[in-house]
Amino acid sequence: MLERLNKLISVASESRTAGERGFENTLTAMIESIPYFREQPLNYGKQAVLNDPWHRHIVWALRDNGSDKTVILYGHHDTVDVTAYGTIQHIARDPEALANYFRSTDALPDDHIEDWLFGRGSCDMKAGLTIGISALEQGDGPNILFVSVPDEEAESAGMRYAARWLDEFKQERLLKFTLSVLLEPHMKSNPDEFPVYTGSVGKMMPFIFVKGDAVHAGEAFSGLSALSILMEIVKAVEANTELSDFDQGQITPPPTFLGLRDLKNQYDVTTPEYAAGYFNWLFLKGSAYEKLALLKKQCVWSVEDAINQYNYSFNAYLRRQGLPSFQCCQELTVEVLYYEELVKRVPSDFNIEAQLAATRVAYPHLSDQMLAIEWTRILIEAVNFKTPVVVIGLLTPYYPAVSDNAYFNDKLRDPLTESLKRYRYTLKPFPYFMGISDMSYMGTPLASTTGIYENMPMLGKGYSLPAPLEGVPSICLGPWGKALHQKGERVLIRDVVKTVPGLLQTIFEAVE
Repeated sequence: MLERLNKLISVASESRTAGERGFENTLTAMIESIPYFREQPLNYGKQAVLNDPWHRHIVWALRDNGSDKTVILYGHHDTVDVTAYGTIQHIARDPEALANYFRSTDALPDDHIEDWLFGRGSCDMKAGLTIGISALEQGDGPNILFVSVPDEEAESAGMRYAARWLDEFKQERLLKFTLSVLLEPHMKSNPDEFPVYTGSVGKMMPFIFVKGDAVHAGEAFSGLSALSILMEIVKAVEANTELSDFDQGQITPPPTFLGLRDLKNQYDVTTPEYAAGYFNWLFLKGSAYEKLALLKKQCVWSVEDAINQYNYSFNAYLRRQGLPSFQCCQELTVEVLYYEELVKRVPSDFNIEAQLAATRVAYPHLSDQMLAIEWTRILIEAVNFKTPVVVIGLLTPYYPAVSDNAYFNDKLRDPLTESLKRYRYTLKPFPYFMGISDMSYMGTPLASTTGIYENMPMLGKGYSLPAPLEGVPSICLGPWGKALHQKGERVLIRDVVKTVPGLLQTIFEAVE
């Protein structure tokens, strides 16, 4: 197993690079080396991800043991960009060399380094893939369907397509999916506990687009700046724990902005007419409409704060000149709209589909996120607003929140508790994996997607959401890892070669 893991770590597979495609061949060859699959060539292969500009594949293998009951073992084979790690791809297991390297970079805490395997992707998540391949080789229990997907570290294009493909594959092979197991690593503060997750946090990424009054900087009080409105919204939303979700003893981190900018493309002394920001919003419950309604309230209040601050500053400016003040409060009008409300205001002679296609051609290098923001500007200009406006919409990607404790409690809790005693661990179940994961597309969503299709400009324009594999219980169970996406990334060897394989065997016996 360690030889396999070292091999997988040594092959670069950064998201959206040629390395991902090359890694697919390495993984497929590793599966082919198992005698069962040499004899059953129709039971493994690569499935092209539909409409993928990087021409990537899902790697899959079915160990058919003559039953319809099938456990899905899945994960991803891409890693984050190499710049997050410097130049490290793979590190030898020599303890002295490891100690010298990591101590020189302050990347290693006080660990028994001989217990860990280091390297980019060692825990996130090539260790999980190694464990899955080992389960295929053992072949005990129910059917085992191994699936490895690309793009998890980006927009989960691989898993979004895999959800559709799995449903087709199930019908083609007459299978019954009894359980899916995501082999992602876990992190923990108590080394004696072993976490198992029965769900995964959801994620949406709202954007705020503001059109203000563009004026000469020397006449700042003749208009309301887009930046002054946007900054008040940022202050209201950033790290606001009132926008966190709490469920079953877990709370999501509060929203945090990932991007914030004006949309001027050159220098001049005019205040920006347009500004936009977007933020990460994790959730556990509630529909998209409920979330957007909360956000709209924050934006309405923030617009009022921006107007009040404008009038306060304007009157202070007058007072310092000895001019009459507090008699010039302007009744400024600022509309706050959802994206879908903006679309309804667009003139009927504006061909939205044709114009969007033309915008894609005009801005070929823009990401979907930046294209959605530019597209919103075009629609605002088409409406020709005479006063400032705030538009709220959603950017890609979107991850549903999923959680289902019933199957775990009924079938798996007791057997896993007993099995973990052999490895001197205590079971620690959690209703949600809080790191965002492909598990979002394997379980039944907790909330309706109503509101997403109406307010996500790029949905259906290259980005799509799959129908969930409803009725398939899901858990996340993987080895202990540390320093994910950092130079000191490592995985606990004992969990790779003993603990997790042993737990999978317990699961196979429980679901047979």
